[in-house]
Amino acid sequence: IIATVGCPDIAPAWVEQLDPDGFAAVPLQHGHDHPLVRWHHSPPERGSAVGRVIGFSGFMAIAGTLASPNPWQSYLIGGLPSSPVWEHSMPGELRAGWTAGTHVFDHPVHRDFCFFLSLVAPELWRTADGYGLADPAAGAVLTITGRGVEGKSRGRDRAPILRLWRRFGALLRQWEKLGRPAAGDYELVFLPKQDPVKLGKGSNRVWVIERARHWELVRLP
Repeated sequence: IIATVGCPDIAPAWVEQLDPDGFAAVPLQHGHDHPLVRWHHSPPERGSAVGRVIGFSGFMAIAGTLASPNPWQSYLIGGLPSSPVWEHSMPGELRAGWTAGTHVFDHPVHRDFCFFLSLVAPELWRTADGYGLADPAAGAVLTITGRGVEGKSRGRDRAPILRLWRRFGALLRQWEKLGRPAAGDYELVFLPKQDPVKLGKGSNRVWVIERARHWELVRLP
């Protein structure tokens, strides 16, 4: 089964229709992107599937009965200034292979870290220029771009931007402590929504995403 459209979930019918020895490739929403996920049946759990990210894609979002709200919050923050009110150089941990002036998602290290943020940061922010964190209540955003780190706020107040910067730094250190996992390093397990989710031991390396029809358990071996 090959899907050529961005999906917020996998369809239960696909799990039922998939050949026992077959696989599916679906651009599956994580954060504000659709990494390409290859998955197959996960016996003996009926109706479940397991897979991994095998690449990145840029398809339009699906419409119709499979469409559902973004599991991640999408922020529309108006009144931001056109130019940053605060700037910082690119963190050293994200410089590997990075060339100033190029788009951040041209470099795997940023795609990998952004995937991690989709697991741990509901305040994940994405624009055409890059990615980062948002504080809608304060009207502030922090964005990692090809120029470096840029902060904007409605009132041109730097305080909420600095709070986002500290939060970003803490998440970056957490990713480093885990060994800088790439998007393809995680195991993705999809369980029917009616099944209870049990994390068990080692749950600090397991994250749960609630989708419309499935629980997705993202495990880091």
